[in-house]
Amino acid sequence: MAGRFFPIMRKAFRDEGVPEELVYLSMIESGLNPVAHSWARAVGLWQFVKGTGRLYGLDGNFWYDGRRDFEKATHAAARHLKDLHSEFGDWYLSLAAYNSGAGRVHRAIHRSKSTDFWKMRRHLPRETRNYVPQFIAAAVMGLNPGNFGFDVAPAAPLSFETVQIDECVDLAVLARCAGTDVEMLRELNPELIQWCTPPAMKGYSLRIPAGTSSMFAANYAKVPDEQKRDWLVHTVKRGQSLAAIAKKYGIPASLLAEVNHLSSSRRVRTGKSLVIPVSGASTSISAYPVEVDTREHATRSKRHKKKSVNRVPLPDRAATLALQDTQKDAGGGKKSLSYKVKRGDTLYCIASTYRVSVAKLRSWNNIRGTRIRIGQALVINS
Repeated sequence: MAGRFFPIMRKAFRDEGVPEELVYLSMIESGLNPVAHSWARAVGLWQFVKGTGRLYGLDGNFWYDGRRDFEKATHAAARHLKDLHSEFGDWYLSLAAYNSGAGRVHRAIHRSKSTDFWKMRRHLPRETRNYVPQFIAAAVMGLNPGNFGFDVAPAAPLSFETVQIDECVDLAVLARCAGTDVEMLRELNPELIQWCTPPAMKGYSLRIPAGTSSMFAANYAKVPDEQKRDWLVHTVKRGQSLAAIAKKYGIPASLLAEVNHLSSSRRVRTGKSLVIPVSGASTSISAYPVEVDTREHATRSKRHKKKSVNRVPLPDRAATLALQDTQKDAGGGKKSLSYKVKRGDTLYCIASTYRVSVAKLRSWNNIRGTRIRIGQALVINS
């Protein structure tokens, strides 16, 4: 993982005027996991809490979290470390403050009457006492792995281009435009929490695989307006039911349950956030032609499958709509498709993809309610 992120991190630290060796701090912070989440609610490669993240421009909401953006978060971490060094004048003290907060370091200096980390460290929290030695060990071993018996070939650095997206678009649609898959888009854009680019955000910078921008532009121009949808977020109030909320927004209660992965229960938890589709929610993601460089895509996919990325599971509605099905002759000129349910699938999304109604999908498969299970084979008649 160091090979994937360190080239980006080193450049960011150079640009911010911070010693490049400090990139090894990310190994201690998150194990180089851009979606890491700690018990203290710190997030990302550099483990920012919300308050500190906002101070350095790492905003977020229901749709995205800037703390998970490996480029923005690295620049923010470099600026934060630089500010701490301006305050303490010592990198060890700055690292201690990054871990425990500047206030605790100032108190430790006052109690020990010393600005020498090794003399005042016993006045710091236990975790912080070991934090600086851990960084030193990671940096020394990372700079000279051979001296410690490690013979590891670094992973290839992340290679990508950026495109500007003005609309709220399903990641499955965007992946199709770039000739890649949703998993790759999520890997390049870990800040995206939901299944789409953030609504009401003009000029969102989306990373796509290197060399695909021309193909992306050509394919994106063919995406119908119905697939450039918007969503609202509704916070459930005391006593509200799905039916009441659905009626408020003029959509079926079954649709509201489907897109939020809820059971058919009428009550939902007070304070829960529900997404509300406001346009184009029933459009199939496969309803438009795209141009694909077959050779490049096959090579990239083969290379990507060899990688193992440890990430936090996300409720990814769009990523599960790959059409991996088998056609069977059902007689009478009709065909029957067998679809295997994947994580995040809902009856509504599957029905929308194949342009059938949820009622028919339930009828064909003897399903009551809205629940389906991963691995379940669904029959779809056409």
